[in-house]
Amino acid sequence: MTMTAVSSHQTPAAVYAGTVQSEHETRLAFRSSGQVTDRSAEVGDRIVAGQVIMRMDPGDADLAVTSASATMAAAQVSAEAQSNDLRRATSLLREGFISQSEFDQRASSAAHADAQLKSARAQSQGAQRQLGYTVLKAPYGGILSTLSAEVGSVVSAGQPVAILSDPKRFEIAISVPEDQLDLIRTSPAIFVSLWAIPNRKFVGRLRTLSSVANSQTRTFDTRISILAPDQAIRLGQTAEVIVARPEGKPTFRVPLTAVDQRDATPRLWIYDPQKSIVRSRVVTLAGVDRGNVLVSSGLWPNEQVVVAGVHILQPGQRVRRIPAPQGAGQ
Repeated sequence: MTMTAVSSHQTPAAVYAGTVQSEHETRLAFRSSGQVTDRSAEVGDRIVAGQVIMRMDPGDADLAVTSASATMAAAQVSAEAQSNDLRRATSLLREGFISQSEFDQRASSAAHADAQLKSARAQSQGAQRQLGYTVLKAPYGGILSTLSAEVGSVVSAGQPVAILSDPKRFEIAISVPEDQLDLIRTSPAIFVSLWAIPNRKFVGRLRTLSSVANSQTRTFDTRISILAPDQAIRLGQTAEVIVARPEGKPTFRVPLTAVDQRDATPRLWIYDPQKSIVRSRVVTLAGVDRGNVLVSSGLWPNEQVVVAGVHILQPGQRVRRIPAPQGAGQ
C-alpha cells in the first residue's frame, strides 16, 4: 500500500488542553474573625453587586459596639460638663474672681475631655464598621465560582471563603512546557475550540505568560483571552487552544506506519513503479503530528511511499502496489 509524497510548508499547530476561566476573579474574605452562621448563595449562582453571600456571628461585634457606645456617651457627658465649667471660668476670670493659672487649668481639662470624646467617637465608629464586617457582600455583579466555607466554619480575617468571577471576559487557562515558550510568544495565530461547541473556533490572544514555572507541574501558567466570546461559553468548560506555528521549511507528512526503524534508524520504503520493486531510504524526521510524522529530508515530491507492511520488506523485493485509501497520511 503506497501514497504519493506531497510537500507542504505548513507545520502542525500545537494543541493545549485548558479550562474556561474569568479574566477577573476576586477572592472574597471577611475582614474580621468569627464563625459563619449563614450562607445565602451557591456555587454557580449569578450574584448582583451588594448581594449578601455569607454572614458571621455578630455577637462579639455587638458587644464591642455596646461598649464603645457607652464609652462615647460617658465621654460626651464629661466633655459637656468641662465645656460648661470653662464658660463659667471665663466669666469669673473677666471679673477677677479666679487667677489666670486656675483658668488655664480648667481650659486644659476641657480640651482633654474634648479629645477623649473624639477618641471615643472614633472607637464607636470603628466598632460599627467591625459589625458591618460580619456580613460578606459581593463588590460587583458576577458568578460565584468557588465556595470554601460552610455554616459552622470558623474563619480568620482575610481568609478567602469564596471566589467571584466576572462573566464578561473569558479566557482559557493552559500550561505550556518550557521548550514551547517561544512558540506561543511568536505564534501568528491562536484559536480556541470548546468541547461543548466543537463546530466553532474563537480567535484568541496571549494575555499572560508566567515567567516562573509552576512548582508542581514544572510548566508555565498561561492565559489566552477570547477576543469575541459567545453567550454559549460557560465558566469551567473544557477547551483546546490551537497555536499555529510560523511557516517553516517544506516537509512531507506520512503515516507512522510508513516508518521502518528495524535498525534504530528511521527509513522509508520507496516503490519504483517501473520495476515494481521497493528500496529503503534513510530520512530525517522533523516531528510528530498525531498519527503522522513529518519528514524534512530524504524524500522527494511525487515519490510513492509504502505505508503498510514495511516491517517485512527487503531491498529490491518485487511487490504489487495498492494505492492507499483516500485521506491516508492526511
